[in-house]
Amino acid sequence: MVVKFNADEAQDPFPRGTSDIEDDRAVQGVRTVEQLAKSARNLLLVHGFLYAYLVGIYGDNVRLMRFDHSCALVSSSFSLKDGGAKVLRKFFWHLAHPIVGNTVAGADPTVIPLDKDSQDWVKSE
Repeated sequence: MVVKFNADEAQDPFPRGTSDIEDDRAVQGVRTVEQLAKSARNLLLVHGFLYAYLVGIYGDNVRLMRFDHSCALVSSSFSLKDGGAKVLRKFFWHLAHPIVGNTVAGADPTVIPLDKDSQDWVKSE
């Protein structure tokens, strides 16, 4: 999982009314989204995840992001001060207690460790 912290709410790369922001801020937002996508890609590839979650914290506001191999979904921004901490706590609980599988949400439940015979076979080739 990746968590991105920024001290200022203005650093949210998904602002409302994007046509009203300055060019420099828009360029920085695109770079931040690119970095988030690369982090998600790395999680997907390295851990064999079907999807990966990222959390963006911008001042007191939070966004949850879910990346898979084809797209990304980004939540609306919610405030930690207005009940958002409870939402974030619930999110982390569900991340660590998925409905399917026994690791974390996003892990492929069909991937299992090799048994001893299979390990020996791989080593012999």
